[in-house]
Amino acid sequence: MGKIREVSGLSSTSRNRIWLLGGLWALLLCLVLVGCSGQAEGDEDSSSADSTDTAEAADKKKDKDSDNDGEDDEEETKALPVAVTVLNEGRIEATIRASASLEAERQVQVRAEAARHVVSLKAEEGDRVSKGQLLCSLKDDEQRSALTQAEVSLAAAKREFERQTELFGRELTSEENLNLAREKFEQQELVVKDARRELSYARVVSPMSGTVTQRLVTLGSQVSMGQHLFDVVDFESLVALVYVPEKNLKDLKVGLPVRLWARAVSDQAYEAKIKRIAPVVDPSTGTVKVTVAVGGQAKLRPGLFVDVEIVTQVHDQALLIPKRSLIFDNDQVLLFRLVNGTTVERLMVEEALSDEMNLMPKSGFALGDTIVVAGQTALKDGSKVEVVEVRTGESLNP
Repeated sequence: MGKIREVSGLSSTSRNRIWLLGGLWALLLCLVLVGCSGQAEGDEDSSSADSTDTAEAADKKKDKDSDNDGEDDEEETKALPVAVTVLNEGRIEATIRASASLEAERQVQVRAEAARHVVSLKAEEGDRVSKGQLLCSLKDDEQRSALTQAEVSLAAAKREFERQTELFGRELTSEENLNLAREKFEQQELVVKDARRELSYARVVSPMSGTVTQRLVTLGSQVSMGQHLFDVVDFESLVALVYVPEKNLKDLKVGLPVRLWARAVSDQAYEAKIKRIAPVVDPSTGTVKVTVAVGGQAKLRPGLFVDVEIVTQVHDQALLIPKRSLIFDNDQVLLFRLVNGTTVERLMVEEALSDEMNLMPKSGFALGDTIVVAGQTALKDGSKVEVVEVRTGESLNP
């Protein structure tokens, strides 16, 4: 029993300590619980604030998108400024363009037919000469003497032949003597003919009518047989040789009109026509030779460079679309036509004929249509436009 009381006494002290520690733990637990409760309320407040901010941002974005949509609608409905023209009728031509140098089909080199000295000059470069006109003279003293002697011998042979003929008629000479006299007379005629030909070589004449384009001999010079003395050219035979791609062969025919420009001498166009079309195509170049007859027109001369324009088709009353109105989308040709004065429609254009300025459509357009000629690059089908300029004469060739 004594031991039990001693233990109970010790337990009383321990119990006091336990109660003190228990109170401290209870206080600490209360503090922890209060802290957790405050944090939960803070999280709920933060979450509520974030939700409010997100809603407000969404409302602002919605309002902004609404404003942007309004601006886009305003831009789409805004009219674009354009210039237009009204389609007219006029002349249009299909042409083939090329270049060439003029040359004469009839030209000749005058050459010496004997080796002699030049004793006179009768023609200069640029002179117009006729067929048979004297160009220069060569020394002919020996030829004249030879001709005189030949003519004297011919006269004697003729008299002898006549005498033998008379005697033979009277049976006073033989047929053999008559034949010998005839033979001598005929031979002497040939000698005279040769002497006259040799004398004629002293006169250098033009073999055709034309213009002396080159003199290659001087007074007093010794010329040899066959030497080149003069060039004579017939300017009326001027032609231009044009080589046309074979794809255009179907459009060519003799007599088609041609225009030429010789920029070196004149800005005016010269009229010509197709004279010949070669019957073959050059396989190495894929072209066909076309001879254009030019003739002796003012200021034109052989060797002159010319621009050539062959007119293959002509339409005097064609509907003309100015090329400045066209836009190109890959292989399509397009334009914009005005509808109801404020809207445009985009149309495809099929070409029937064209020149440098205009195009004639196959179909789809009419006289009086209004088309856009400036400002069309910003347009699309159905765009609203404002006509700020109406241009006249856009579809007319000058």
